Amino acid sequence: MNDKDVTMSLKEMNDDDLRRLLFDTVVEKLDAEQARDPFVKVQNRAPHLFSLQRSDGCVLAIDRCDPCALMRGQIFGRPWLNQQPTKFNVVRSPDAGRLRMPPAREGSIDEIAENIVRMFLDRGILGRPFG
Repeated sequence: MNDKDVTMSLKEMNDDDLRRLLFDTVVEKLDAEQARDPFVKVQNRAPHLFSLQRSDGCVLAIDRCDPCALMRGQIFGRPWLNQQPTKFNVVRSPDAGRLRMPPAREGSIDEIAENIVRMFLDRGILGRPFG
């Protein structure tokens, strides 16, 4: 499948199917990370909600329950550093051919899913917000 086929597929997918595919892709990547890192533990796994925590206290929670977004999430930083939670949403790009994480990130399902995992791991390891 080439880039044009993927773009056409995203444009043709309804929001519910795209929400489910994005959620499943992110969860799959997080499951793979948990298999590699014994300090990452799943806290909650449900059809519309997933959360996990690192041993340093960082928590990622994602859900697909917001009708205005394909996915929403929060990353809670290290509690003892009083880090404020970082919230994000994933929506369709204006042309509906890609996904967006406002304000500036845009990409395919796999690119956005990888970005979410990286944000969590970077926040957990380095204790810094993304942006």
